[in-house]
Amino acid sequence: MSKILSYTSLLAMMTSSTFGACNITISYKVIESGFEPSGNIDAILIEGAHERNTLGGKATSKERCVYFYEPDVSEQSEKPLYTGKVWPYVYTKTKDCEIIFDDTVSEDSPLREEGFISINKRKLLLIGGLPVYQYPFDGDLECFCNIPGEWSSIYEDGSGAAFDVILPFDNVNDNSTAEENDVVVDTEIDTVTQDNTDDDSNDNIDEFEVELS
Repeated sequence: MSKILSYTSLLAMMTSSTFGACNITISYKVIESGFEPSGNIDAILIEGAHERNTLGGKATSKERCVYFYEPDVSEQSEKPLYTGKVWPYVYTKTKDCEIIFDDTVSEDSPLREEGFISINKRKLLLIGGLPVYQYPFDGDLECFCNIPGEWSSIYEDGSGAAFDVILPFDNVNDNSTAEENDVVVDTEIDTVTQDNTDDDSNDNIDEFEVELS
């Protein structure tokens, strides 16, 4: 009997770790914003990111505000252009991680539109086709680093609180052929530059001392 129970428990643990381990929860809440705009505003929050070292810093799995980086927007880049110590990328543990919307995201919210929130081949979470970042000094319900022309928290339609945002996602349906060509070019560039942003070896990067830059 004990052997059967042990086997059943082991099977349950394996099933749980295999099928239920990777969830990303999206919420849309009132937060306290710093810099500009300041005060209480709405913002997208994400919980369940892969807690790991990234080329932007050390990410947390806690529910945190996420930001767009203006150079990513200007270049319409799916690949994060920031590298440093202060702005971790938002990775998922697997490419097929389940995206869950909590009850703060209305049923008709743009966030729920198919493909608006996605996970790319590098396991990076994208909003509207752009990578997003965390700010390590944010606490619960805080987006303290809204800096016009540089960093912006995100409204539910993908627009920025601190600057205007054009989303690659908006052009996908009208320009699918060009998108396919971009994927080919991106693959060729990655091959030449040996891009390793999706390499789990990044988990072994020493933690950086966090400083504002």
